[in-house]
Amino acid sequence: MIAVESLLKEQLKHLKLLTPANPEACKECGEVHHYSTPHNKDSLYYQYNFARTHGRWPTWADASAHCSEDIQETLKEYLKSKSITFN
Repeated sequence: MIAVESLLKEQLKHLKLLTPANPEACKECGEVHHYSTPHNKDSLYYQYNFARTHGRWPTWADASAHCSEDIQETLKEYLKSKSITFN
């Protein structure tokens, strides 16, 4: 697994991403959202920024890691109702 992470980091190392066009947008995911809510895991901007840093694609757990436990639990329940994996 570590070899795959290193390979992904190496491949994305030189990738230059544009900053979000909207000055109100989150600098991590490129979407406008309250700081206490999860990043948009499906945003390509977030996915590539995360992968460049961590060497793997993000999960909803990653996108909500900065959120309170209540928000994370609510997100888990919602995703489960839609048959979407949190981790």
